[in-house]
Amino acid sequence: MPTWDAPAAPCLSSRVQYGLSISPTRLRQVERGEEYLRSLGVTGDLRVRHAGAVARIEVEPSWIPHLEARREAIEAQLRALGFAQVEIDPRGYRRGSLLERSLP
Repeated sequence: MPTWDAPAAPCLSSRVQYGLSISPTRLRQVERGEEYLRSLGVTGDLRVRHAGAVARIEVEPSWIPHLEARREAIEAQLRALGFAQVEIDPRGYRRGSLLERSLP
């Protein structure tokens, strides 16, 4: 099967922080942000987490230096999509990371 090693691609709404409403605008921001990062060559697990004004990027740890080297361009692109701040999560991609931020 040609997609045996493709990363999981759950619904875009799973990238929106708990407590925020799911809107077409927010989903578009996430989708376009992830498309942009893919255009930079990022493969494997990738998430742009929507935390209101903040975009938190999670990638496989081996991709973090690649993103850090392009931070200025990434920040400009994601700001153009409507995010005020951009973070590259130094821990990398983790399933369920939105739960970590929603717990007291």
